[in-house]
Amino acid sequence: MSPNTLFLAWQDNRNRQWFPVGRLDADPGRPWYRFCYTHGASAAEQKSGFAPLYDFPRFEDVYESDRLFPLFENRVMNRTRRTFGEYLDLLDIDDPDPDPLEILAIDGGYSVISRSLKNSQFNQS
Repeated sequence: MSPNTLFLAWQDNRNRQWFPVGRLDADPGRPWYRFCYTHGASAAEQKSGFAPLYDFPRFEDVYESDRLFPLFENRVMNRTRRTFGEYLDLLDIDDPDPDPLEILAIDGGYSVISRSLKNSQFNQS
């Protein structure tokens, strides 16, 4: 099976310019993940001061793992949460056991914690 790919974009808060800074590959047939920076990371560093992500500290390295890297895993709702099925319905995903990259691609990778705080009773008027 061919790998699934997701590109990571970063936005400069000052001028609002977007840069494609990273590439995440996954093999759906086995537990295998790879992250590497794209040429956009160098451009973002030169033009906007982009710094390497904490989990991936070197632009020139290729990072591989048999688990989804925590940076991305923390942005996918845990399957054991009782509202996981509702979450999949909102994303219009029919597969009860979807690929995490599919979820990230549709959801945009917003942090589950950020999403929960945004929708919490504390933020409602």
